[in-house]
Amino acid sequence: MEEQSTMKQSNAMRISFFMGVAVFVAALFISSPTPTASSASAMAPVPRIPLAECFVSGRDAFSPHMIMALRRVQQEAGQEHLVVLAYFAFELPCPPDNPNAQCPNPLTSVDSRPRWDYYRALPLGVQGFPTLIWNGTFMQPFFGDPRSPTFSDENVFNSYRETYRQVSRATSPVQIALNGGIVMEAADRYRADVQAVLTATDRVRGRSTILFALYEDNVAARAYTWTGSAFELVPFEFDWVVRKVINSEPLTITQSGQQQMATSSIPLDPAWNRENLNIAVFVQGDVNRGGGFEVIQSASYDLGMP
Repeated sequence: MEEQSTMKQSNAMRISFFMGVAVFVAALFISSPTPTASSASAMAPVPRIPLAECFVSGRDAFSPHMIMALRRVQQEAGQEHLVVLAYFAFELPCPPDNPNAQCPNPLTSVDSRPRWDYYRALPLGVQGFPTLIWNGTFMQPFFGDPRSPTFSDENVFNSYRETYRQVSRATSPVQIALNGGIVMEAADRYRADVQAVLTATDRVRGRSTILFALYEDNVAARAYTWTGSAFELVPFEFDWVVRKVINSEPLTITQSGQQQMATSSIPLDPAWNRENLNIAVFVQGDVNRGGGFEVIQSASYDLGMP
């Protein structure tokens, strides 16, 4: 009887031990998150790359100062951290009897006018040239007059740098991976093929549209510069000159982990320098926020080739 009692106690201890192990293992499985499409990619929102859209005339005396200041901001931040687009929306009359003028203006693009009209119709507005709009919702007019003794390019740079620091603190529920290249279709005929992969890293609210913008750097033109006694047309290289804008498609991803691919094929004008071409893609909301339509994410990619 004593032996049977000892055996019963031993069996009970074994059962208790194995039950404890089973509970412990089950607890491990319960406490470990199962990787799913949403939980594995339930990343925190990613930094939003600011988009600065410049509306310039190309012949006013202020646009070069804006371009130079934004170059410094982008160089300081890193090209991958600030996307800039310059829209030359109007072909201004050629100055009479001025052999230095370029006519037609090499900066002007018909695709720039719809962006001007787009913002012009909003309460945000575009109040003349040059005007800078950050992320579709904040307008920053150019301030100062180069003829004034107190005017300083350093002040212009500091103003834009401070605005960039403010807007770059925002996050975005969308991340963009962008790539592409230039393809020769025939002799002296080329196109740009571009692909953007958009990934939702958080819940995406509201409706948005994906847009592509082809732009060119180092475009040689002439701009008015204050020489100390008069405005004169002098050579100047403009960056981010928009050549083509394409409304690609609606953004359809809404939940973290979802992906969407957007593509575009853009015929290239022989007058454009292929070595200096870039592509930008940005996602702009369809809901009016504070007088404008917010750009929730942007990215750029260098397409340059000989």
